Amino acid sequence: MADNYLENKMDEHRRAGVRPTVSRAARTAPSVTLRLACRHILVDNVRHEAAPAIMSRLSATGATVTFIDDDATFGTRLAQSTGARFIPMTGSLEDTIAKATADRGPIEAIIACGDFRPEVQHLLELTSVSNLIILGTADFTAIPATVRANALNPTNLTIAQTASLTLYLLTRDATSLKSVTIEIK
Repeated sequence: MADNYLENKMDEHRRAGVRPTVSRAARTAPSVTLRLACRHILVDNVRHEAAPAIMSRLSATGATVTFIDDDATFGTRLAQSTGARFIPMTGSLEDTIAKATADRGPIEAIIACGDFRPEVQHLLELTSVSNLIILGTADFTAIPATVRANALNPTNLTIAQTASLTLYLLTRDATSLKSVTIEIK
């Protein structure tokens, strides 16, 4: 009797004309089209926990995602898992940036995973990017006025939320924003 209890209940519902309903929202998943304002993006400090997720999401949109690292084994493995382009740091930073831009065009955005550091300032000088996203804290006075900078504090966010917000900040819809700091408590 207990074995077919659910079957009997379902038969009762069918006979009574009761049908389970599925909301319209549950039937169709929302579709979002991202229009990136930047096509070539450099990710700095790829050893940050959120970097691989961000690089995978950006690569999936069709953007060229480039990163630099001095460990060839780590860089190759990360490039294979994220779809990003690995440029080994073999000489000076200037030469490496030149190599990164030679065949893919100028770098239009930098995602600095971690607080704003002098290395990021040097990257800004070498690339003349228009967008900078910092996952951490930033001193906006050190950033040139020509760069639209946004700081995102991922302390209370999951890696997926951090990746989603980072991706949003690179869309054309978000480029009308002035420089902002996003902190979720």
